Amino acid sequence: MILLLSLFLLTGCDFLNSFLSSKTGTSQVEEETDYRELLFLKAQESGFSDTYEEWLRSIKGEKGNDGVGVTSVEKTSTEGLVDTYTITFTNGTTTTFAINNGSKGDQGDKGDKGDTGKPAYEIYVEAHPEYLKSEADWLDDLVNGRLGTEEYYQEYDAENAKENN
Repeated sequence: MILLLSLFLLTGCDFLNSFLSSKTGTSQVEEETDYRELLFLKAQESGFSDTYEEWLRSIKGEKGNDGVGVTSVEKTSTEGLVDTYTITFTNGTTTTFAINNGSKGDQGDKGDKGDTGKPAYEIYVEAHPEYLKSEADWLDDLVNGRLGTEEYYQEYDAENAKENN
């Protein structure tokens, strides 16, 4: 009987709102409300005399059967615009479903021509103004993994106008 009463209270929101109104002064069911305690109070009003823990044990159902999970979802065929997928479940059964794809759309308008970009050498020299070698030397340093190591930069002594390496 307690189990039936509990199920009735869980599904009877209008009744629960009335019950809340009589206990709390508000008829609005709020998410924070602990319904178990409210249902326990109602069970006590209906004659349940054991503890809250005993009441919880009395309404707990038996363990249900294990569920079935999904092992895989694979695209198994394509015919025209229809793709077929197969779902394989943990119990070995399968099912399929189809997705109807749309046809290819029209070609879009040609976009405007973009600006000509800077050569990579110029971008590098702007980011590393201390690099003073030629573009050919830069390419050689790039290919041989020497960029970013100070020992391969050329330094110029402005007073003596000589190269230090």
